[in-house]
Amino acid sequence: MWEYFSVDELKCKGTDECNMDEGFMERLVTLRHKFNEPMVVSSGYRDSSYNQVIGGVRNSPHLHGKAVDILIGGKGAYRLIGLAIQQGFTVIHCIQVQEPAFIWSSLGHSYTCKALLDGKTY
Repeated sequence: MWEYFSVDELKCKGTDECNMDEGFMERLVTLRHKFNEPMVVSSGYRDSSYNQVIGGVRNSPHLHGKAVDILIGGKGAYRLIGLAIQQGFTVIHCIQVQEPAFIWSSLGHSYTCKALLDGKTY
């Protein structure tokens, strides 16, 4: 359906629905092409009931198929963030899950970038 990404990795883990926004996916595919490395998706589309079960925020862009969480670490995370900004992604959250790994999620209506590395917020 989309180059580099499967429905299986993007579908809701609670309902198996995959209602990703086509415009978002076009930009994500372009980002992946420019990054030229695998991007492991840990979360894509979320049904509202599943989002509630996992404690997701009420207005999450995941509910509209306009967000993904990507597992990535080290310098690749910084490179991916830079490319994402160039591609017009407007909300980027980076969370350290283990030295120096990140989870990245994207697309909203305001720009924020927050990275946590070595216990410091950037």
